[in-house]
Amino acid sequence: MSTSSTKDFLPVRAGMLLRVAADDPQGLLVDFEKRVGNFRRVLSKMDETLTVLEKAAARPNEYFDQPELKKQLTDALQHAETAWSIFGVESNALYKTGYYLFLNILQNYALAPGLRRKVEAAFKMYEKRSRPRISARGILRSLKQAQFYKDLAGRLLEHTALAEQCISGAKEHTEDGPTATKMKVGRFTLINSGGFSDKTMQMVAGAIKEAEHLLKASRLNQVCYGAVSVTKTLISKTLAFYVPQTDALFVKADEEEDPKLVHTILHELGHRYEKKFLGENKTRQVQELFNLVHKHERENKRRNEGKQPKPGDKLSHKGRTFTVRDVESNLKSGFVVHLILDSRPGAIATIPLESYLILQGEAGRDLTDPNFKGFVTDYALKKGSSENFAEMFAYYCQDNLPVSQSVAFEELVFGESK
Repeated sequence: MSTSSTKDFLPVRAGMLLRVAADDPQGLLVDFEKRVGNFRRVLSKMDETLTVLEKAAARPNEYFDQPELKKQLTDALQHAETAWSIFGVESNALYKTGYYLFLNILQNYALAPGLRRKVEAAFKMYEKRSRPRISARGILRSLKQAQFYKDLAGRLLEHTALAEQCISGAKEHTEDGPTATKMKVGRFTLINSGGFSDKTMQMVAGAIKEAEHLLKASRLNQVCYGAVSVTKTLISKTLAFYVPQTDALFVKADEEEDPKLVHTILHELGHRYEKKFLGENKTRQVQELFNLVHKHERENKRRNEGKQPKPGDKLSHKGRTFTVRDVESNLKSGFVVHLILDSRPGAIATIPLESYLILQGEAGRDLTDPNFKGFVTDYALKKGSSENFAEMFAYYCQDNLPVSQSVAFEELVFGESK
């Protein structure tokens, strides 16, 4: 994916590209309407199809014994399968277009609370991109397919009208007047896209200011620019997220400040740095950095193998006591410890040896140890090279990156170590 522009070309279907900018609400709406039109092709006969399938599911013998009813059933089954196939072919492009459309509406328009909640709900649907699993067979399967398709098509028509209402009637965010929904914070522009109080916006502004200060001190403030949309209900499991296709940053806010907010903002801006300032020509070096740290992680793991507990050793955790049954070598996870819960002898827990040692206080990620080598977080270990870079970026800005990794990080980012 190109990192030199905020333009993203959304796929229509295999082998084809549609030139729609991912940060252009008007263009995305036109494209979305076209995609919804593809779904409407088979909608006209869907009520008839559902009626036939419902009757056939209740009285299957009649529809198999009578030639006229059997033909109706055959047509209905074929129609349901056609609708399901259309969804399979078109859904990826539709959901991607819908995702960017409603994301842009939230970012660009000051919406009334009721309207904003509808847009947020629409965005969540396209963000999940879920396809239902239908385990039923035969007529029941076709009936569920047809019901899903009709319900989906109805929501798509509602979402089309909703997007049109927002783009044609809503006001864009502004910094002026008593209803201002934008504010300058350093080199960023904060957008109140969640209807937050001044207190909450000032809290987020404080986190942004701190992040910018740390970035400037680390010589990495190239990433300090553009809009930061403050939201509440978009993404449930994260405090901030970055969309590389539109170069947009979102921060999830609540009434109380989360102590991890500054770190998470730095992490997401680390993604911006990788995509916009390292570029594709350094993708290999980002992977090599991950491989280097992974090598150190394996070395730590081998050292821990000499700290295996013995059967009968005790572990106390959250008010409960466990007894070590044995230690087993697992090809996938390395060594694992089997624990018996003393209060329920039949209950067995299995955890990695590293987790056991951390709970016993004998191991862990002590980043203050000058000899520490390995991933700064489990998240960096599990999620791959890009997430590892973003975590190292955040830790470096906070002056918490271990010395051994700081040298490698600086060589990648600056071409030399400090």
